[in-house]
Amino acid sequence: ADRQHFEAFQRAHALDTVLAVALDGALEFAIALNDTLRPSAKGTTDELRRLGCSVAMLTGDAALAATPVAQSLGIHEFRSSMLPSEKQAWVVASEKSGARTLMLGDGINDANALAAASVGVAMGEGCAALAARSADICIMSNDLMLLPQSINLCRYARKLVKLNIALVAFIKVATIVLALLGLLPLWLAVLVDVGSLILVLLVSVSVLRYPCWASLEEEEDNPEGDEGV
Repeated sequence: ADRQHFEAFQRAHALDTVLAVALDGALEFAIALNDTLRPSAKGTTDELRRLGCSVAMLTGDAALAATPVAQSLGIHEFRSSMLPSEKQAWVVASEKSGARTLMLGDGINDANALAAASVGVAMGEGCAALAARSADICIMSNDLMLLPQSINLCRYARKLVKLNIALVAFIKVATIVLALLGLLPLWLAVLVDVGSLILVLLVSVSVLRYPCWASLEEEEDNPEGDEGV
């Protein structure tokens, strides 16, 4: 009867790790273990997709543990039971196919893949030292939302760089043309040159007001929110 009860419990928790506790050969109780997602995990994957990123999960955990996590996050492409060399090979293959990859990891097993990716991001306050050394970026926080927010901020900063280059190029060309035609005196040319520098600075500082960290400010205002495991 105990065996039948345990097998029924296993079937009911087919995607979990099931442990049995027995005393003197008699089944006392069974425990189903599974991974608990951080509260920001689903929001992070959704935000990455909104930014146009394809999300894949590479893990050394068994398929029984990886499958429910991937399903909860809506990740269709995932690999389980992967060795560090297999993670690296997957990243290298993605790079050769023409995709720019960003690898996020926090453990020793992720170090090779972090080094092989176009951008390697080591994340977490307790991330392994080897992973941190292999990565291009270290985010010293456990908040996963920092990743899409950082991507969003970088994209905005790149737009500002392009805008500044276009503005300066236009002003310089216009100044040269007007000066050659004798329509621009020297003092005004100097004033325009200084003004273009000030304009670039004003455009650049707008990145400080870009609201990419809004969710973090909300969390600071609500410190009693749930914490991830």
